[in-house]
Amino acid sequence: PYSVSQAKQILYSPLFTEPQDRTYREYRYIILLALFTGARLEELCRVKRADYGEENGIHYLFIQPDEQHGHTLKTTCSRRRVPIHSRLLHHYGFLGYISEVKNEEYLFPIINAGHAIKGKISHAFSKWYGRYLSSLGLTDKRLTFHSYRHSFKSFGRASGIEKSVLDAIQGHKGREVSLDYGKDEFGSVYPLKTLSEALERIEALRDI
Repeated sequence: PYSVSQAKQILYSPLFTEPQDRTYREYRYIILLALFTGARLEELCRVKRADYGEENGIHYLFIQPDEQHGHTLKTTCSRRRVPIHSRLLHHYGFLGYISEVKNEEYLFPIINAGHAIKGKISHAFSKWYGRYLSSLGLTDKRLTFHSYRHSFKSFGRASGIEKSVLDAIQGHKGREVSLDYGKDEFGSVYPLKTLSEALERIEALRDI
């Protein structure tokens, strides 16, 4: 996982502190969403604008497959609603970005205008991300984009969030058979409110 200091090093880099064109604004929010949700890269890149929603004041992304465009999810547990952290919405301007793409099919239209390579639309971004980390002096080969998933789990554990709740947010399959029972129409075993409240309690995300 990234440490809090490494995450801050990324967020204080030019990508986040200087004005960017549309392509790099997409890159900025893919990184932020990964940090604040622990979602997989391809899941984030494929999200459609219509998959963004709000329920009782809770903003969320609905991660779901798109068979028409060849997008499948890793497991059945991957289909879920993911709450969006208030700091991402307001401090990092995600609500403004949502308004910018309100007439687009995808949340990240430029990325989705490219060609999928081996079924992944995130290929070009992934290559760029590795180079960007190196440019920041983060050259440990163990640090990759996937490290955000590890970071999210680590930050959540440090704040005392139940493993099953973190698993539900990230789309991890838990070991308890009972968690396969009582799922809602979106595939979650927990109400969106429960997930959102847990997300807001993660101390590291409040400080970044």
